[in-house]
Amino acid sequence: MHTYFLHQLQLSNTNSDRSKFILENDSNWNIAIDKISEIDRIDPSIKHTIIVPLREQCHTQPDKLIAEYRHGLENRVNFARIKIQTLAPLTRTDFNTDELVQALGDLKKYSHVFNNDPCLVGNYKAMFASRGADPFFIAINHFLDSPLGSIVSNPAFGYWTKTIDGAFKSNLYLNHSISMMEIFEKALRQTMSKEFADRIMAKTDYWKDSFSVRRAHEPCEDSKAYFSDDIKRLKSEGKIIVFIPNRIGDPDSPSRSLDYTNNGYFLKHILPQVTKNRRDFVVVCGNPTGKISHNEISKWVGIQYYSLRDEPISRHDYRWLSQNCDVVVGLYTDGDSDSNGGLALFESVTHKAMLFAPDVNEYKRYYDAINFPDELRLKNKLTKLIDADRAFNNFLNAFKDGRLTEYQIALKKHIDMLAYETTTPLFLNKLLKMS
Repeated sequence: MHTYFLHQLQLSNTNSDRSKFILENDSNWNIAIDKISEIDRIDPSIKHTIIVPLREQCHTQPDKLIAEYRHGLENRVNFARIKIQTLAPLTRTDFNTDELVQALGDLKKYSHVFNNDPCLVGNYKAMFASRGADPFFIAINHFLDSPLGSIVSNPAFGYWTKTIDGAFKSNLYLNHSISMMEIFEKALRQTMSKEFADRIMAKTDYWKDSFSVRRAHEPCEDSKAYFSDDIKRLKSEGKIIVFIPNRIGDPDSPSRSLDYTNNGYFLKHILPQVTKNRRDFVVVCGNPTGKISHNEISKWVGIQYYSLRDEPISRHDYRWLSQNCDVVVGLYTDGDSDSNGGLALFESVTHKAMLFAPDVNEYKRYYDAINFPDELRLKNKLTKLIDADRAFNNFLNAFKDGRLTEYQIALKKHIDMLAYETTTPLFLNKLLKMS
């Protein structure tokens, strides 16, 4: 039988009025396409269909983004376009059987279905079964909401029970990291019987959400990044360039935007304490959703904030910042089990930026792998960062003194080994053997 992969993505990055998806800055889009690209390099005979939003729902068209991979991937990838809700809680429950069947064509042609949202596995499996098709289902979890920690605490969404249902109905259930898998198992065994938990864990594994080291090292053009001259000037003046790539919410007004990344808290309440006594660094934010404007963030931080334009940042510009920053900040804590890092974090570290992050979950694994000094690690308790202003001051001092250089080199080597170029051949071999 031919191998034909269908990919359902968990898209969530939209512009501020939620009228369009910004795929180039959507973590799940980039994760999935980097994986697909590596699978294609290994075995170009495997076909792929990716479910994407309608053309009018996309800020940049997916075929244009695929073409940037430059090895003919666009010739072996098909798109099934459907209307997708632009609000994350609705996206995770949105399902229109008739529209999907029309977009996907003959369901019997697909050998594998990658559901990047476990909440939808049951819907997809029922749809395929009703058409006499029985592909191998892989559920992939990127955001774990469980009794041990939740990004969205509203019980009406029922994420935990839907996640368990997706894991149960899939043939293979994947977590985005070892830490997430450990938290999933702990929560599962606390809420379900031993027999049921054993059955789920027997088909549970992880495929590290990571990055393509090949793609990360493709050169960026200064002329295409409108801010490149300013950043280079600031670096020449001795400023430490601190890059905060992930989403920003308002810690004091969750109704505006959830601050589950803790970036808003850091920018609004921690950095103003740090900037009272030092002027040797500048902060740049990717701010992919734009729900909090750069102008407002600059009022939080002060003159040491470099404001980008209040418009969607391009994938090229994200990569340029990753290639030219000195410090990359990741602040997910153990309250939501999402401290994996993110694409821009990996791409920054592979260019020898040093990571400033809480000493928890995957961040802790990165630090432990390089024997990073305990006194330079950011501590946290539940979702609260402890003495973050003092910790960041100490971290910047160590950076200026050159004490972080050996750790930057070691962390780059460690992160590069987690890239899809290393993990995809192992995963693909395992998948094809078991299915």
